Amino acid sequence: MYGGIESGLKRVLHDLQERTQGIAGFVVFTRDGFPVVSTVEFGDMFRGDFHDVGEGEFFAAIGAGILSLARRTLEQMGMLPLDKLLVESPKGNVIVEQVSEDVGIMAISYPDVPVGLVRMAVDSARRKIKEYIRSEGELV
Repeated sequence: MYGGIESGLKRVLHDLQERTQGIAGFVVFTRDGFPVVSTVEFGDMFRGDFHDVGEGEFFAAIGAGILSLARRTLEQMGMLPLDKLLVESPKGNVIVEQVSEDVGIMAISYPDVPVGLVRMAVDSARRKIKEYIRSEGELV
């Protein structure tokens, strides 16, 4: 979809995923819910009737929705800016973070992974994405 930027980001995210065992995947998405790049794949962790949509599209839409709702909530409470959002579940964890005005990132991890490790991986991914934005121009 985004040529060199997409393949470069995918390499970065796969490397972080390999170094941080227990991360099911990352998705970088636009504010409108379109995937930029995704390493998430449907599998045993994700059950449901998703055969009409690809992994990237599904998780990008989820991530954008989470960020949008969190921003509106914090705005109403006078608590902006949003740093990151953590959702913990007995079946896994989700961390969503805004990278820029138009780009967000979401990491999904298995339940037994320390949340601090996932947060560090997301922070590292966010920094790398910002480097790509600075060097290559906007992703969207």
